[in-house]
Amino acid sequence: MYTLIIGDSNMRMAKTVPAGWQLVVLPGAKCRHVIEMVERTCRSDQRRVETIYLQVGINHRDDVGLAEAEFRETFRQLRKIAVKVRYVGISYDRRLPGRVRDHIQDMNRMWRNISDGYVYPLEYRDVRIQDDRFGIHHDRDTVQRVMGSIIDFHSAHPVASSGGGVMAESQRRKKEDDDAGW
Repeated sequence: MYTLIIGDSNMRMAKTVPAGWQLVVLPGAKCRHVIEMVERTCRSDQRRVETIYLQVGINHRDDVGLAEAEFRETFRQLRKIAVKVRYVGISYDRRLPGRVRDHIQDMNRMWRNISDGYVYPLEYRDVRIQDDRFGIHHDRDTVQRVMGSIIDFHSAHPVASSGGGVMAESQRRKKEDDDAGW
């Protein structure tokens, strides 16, 4: 069994992936691309995936009509091949337009309610964006912080647990902020 990270183009600069893990980068990935990739890839790979970390969503930033049903279907498809499906919250730059930030927060909330575990997005002050025309591509340091958050979460929430357990400090702090309405 192994851990699989499915990420969009923001993960292409990940320098290190833990031993026993696999990173698949799908530039421009949306939910339907993830399902297509999983169906193609997992048919040929007989190993069982223990945990999937899904790090996609920024490419849905303008899909305001995106329904929770599409997220649920993606989750359902991923659960066919993995014991746990965990979502990595979308980390974004505060300079994105307000409607886009609101939509990203809505998507993060949906995934937090659907998935088997939720890795909170980085705080604004920890997100640095490359100089690109979309304003969404993380720099190398930000990618490493996202990867660090995934690894920390995985360490704090082993698959054998019932889904509760100890939150990493950054996860606990972010949850308290969310509960307080920040």
